[in-house]
Amino acid sequence: MDKYTIEKQAVSLDLAKELKANGYPCDGVFRWVNIHDKWTIWYYKEHYLHLEMERERALRDEEPEYCVAPTVAELGERLPALLDEEGGHWHLKLIKRCNTAVPWLIRYNCCESDNDLKIIETDTEANARAKMWLYLKKENLL
Repeated sequence: MDKYTIEKQAVSLDLAKELKANGYPCDGVFRWVNIHDKWTIWYYKEHYLHLEMERERALRDEEPEYCVAPTVAELGERLPALLDEEGGHWHLKLIKRCNTAVPWLIRYNCCESDNDLKIIETDTEANARAKMWLYLKKENLL
């Protein structure tokens, strides 16, 4: 069994940056933070004081660069369970497949037929949910 880590429960740094650029709310409990040119994932509330101290030590005039690192649960709350679009009712499906390099599949499946609005395959559940949120945002479906 794979080790259970926050990096598997929160989105990757690249997706966190893309979410930020696309207006994802910055209210999660984890952050990707760049301190001294090194990106690290931090629990926001517990480490806020430490970040302030690092900022002072680095003599910066602004906050360290950061972006929210939404978790599986936080993204799950933001994705609609059902979409009424494009002539049908589309419900969210998330599947974890065994014995594959890309185990997570997320899609919106039509209730009236077996068509899919969008299929996304990726490495972690958090990244799957984030990619679907980005797709819905870009297609004005949120």
